[in-house]
Amino acid sequence: MKNSKGYIYFIFLYTLVLTSCGSEVEEERAEKITYSEHIAPLIYKHCSNCHRPGEAGPFPLLTYQDVLSRKQLIKTVTKSRFMPPWPADASYTHFVDEKVLSQEEIDLIVRWVDEGCVIGDSLNIPSVPDFPSGSQLGKPDLVI
Repeated sequence: MKNSKGYIYFIFLYTLVLTSCGSEVEEERAEKITYSEHIAPLIYKHCSNCHRPGEAGPFPLLTYQDVLSRKQLIKTVTKSRFMPPWPADASYTHFVDEKVLSQEEIDLIVRWVDEGCVIGDSLNIPSVPDFPSGSQLGKPDLVI
C-alpha cells in the first residue's frame, strides 16, 4: 500500500511538472510583438503625421531608433490617452481621420515596450509614409 501511494504521488508531481512546463512553452510560442509588424504601422498611422520634421511634434517618430529612444514616454502617453491628442469625445461620435488609439492598439504598445522592444524582421518594416508638404490635408482645390 505504501508503494502505491508513493507511486500515485510521483505521477501527480510528474504530471504537475509537465503541465507547468507546457504552459511556459505555450507562452514562449505566443506571438511576440515586433516593431516591424505591429508597432511601425501604428506609429505611422497615428503619430508620424505630427512627429516629423517641420510639424508640431517636438521630435520625429519615423524610424525604429526614433521610437526606441522614446519607448517609455510613448508607453506612458498612449496608456494615459494623452497622445495622440484628440479633444473630441470618441464615445459620442466619430470623425474622418480621427487620431484615437483603440485599447487593443494601446495594449500592443505597452506589451511591446514591456517585452523589450523587439524590432522583428527589419526587411518587414513598412516604408515611411509619403506625407504631403504644407497642409496635412494636401493641396487645396482652390486658394483665394
